[in-house]
Amino acid sequence: HSRTSKRGLSLMGEGDWNDGMNGVGVKWKGESVWLSQFFTGVLRSYAAVLRREKKGETLAKKYEARADSLKKAVLKHAWVGDRFIVATKDSGEPMGHPKNREGSMHLNSQTWAVINGIVDGEQAKTLMNTVEKHLYRDYGVLLFTPAHATVDKSIGYLTRYAPGIRENGGVYTHAATWSIIAQARAGNTEKVYESFKRICPPLLSNAAPDSYRGEPYVTPGNIEGPESPHEGQGAWTWYTGSSGWLYKAALEELLGVRVENG
Repeated sequence: HSRTSKRGLSLMGEGDWNDGMNGVGVKWKGESVWLSQFFTGVLRSYAAVLRREKKGETLAKKYEARADSLKKAVLKHAWVGDRFIVATKDSGEPMGHPKNREGSMHLNSQTWAVINGIVDGEQAKTLMNTVEKHLYRDYGVLLFTPAHATVDKSIGYLTRYAPGIRENGGVYTHAATWSIIAQARAGNTEKVYESFKRICPPLLSNAAPDSYRGEPYVTPGNIEGPESPHEGQGAWTWYTGSSGWLYKAALEELLGVRVENG
């Protein structure tokens, strides 16, 4: 609770998953919508483990109640128009808001809303349709769009990257793999393989070897986005974190091979 805002959302601090947003919450006032969504799933997972082990029922109920309150806060304060914002700055200014000139649509706060059940059913399908409309490209799924063209200390070091590079409006492969998982959880079965193909290294290399330029047998950490003069070029290849997530998404969601309850 000490790291929760008055509105019931998780505080950002000096970055959540995206450590490039290290300026958003340095005064411990800025909120992370993505972290709130992520933490909701973590709490429910822990509660399920406690129940399966037939101990800790009191703690399981506490975790589930906390998850419910986080979900309610996200739905109340973070849904704007057709999307979830991704964060608020220390100043209270929203990020990932349709009215933002830069970074008006972020990927992570949409995919994790679906993955962890903040939204489900038709609302989840509609949200993923919005993701496709704004963030899908032939070479992957953008982390956000449009890219930041000027350095902004109130956001962080991601704005010091050139537009379209890495966390600044490129395809960050970790996050792109989560779109595969989200499409599966939303029930958009035909979109699961389509999303996988967009970030599958041999398919990218075969389709556009001169522009992709990455090795066809390893996963890139990122692919440059539309504001980059090298749009579609892979970089930071041999990126084990992204390859692990791509493998997990393909195995569990595309092929449906997963361990459940041991």
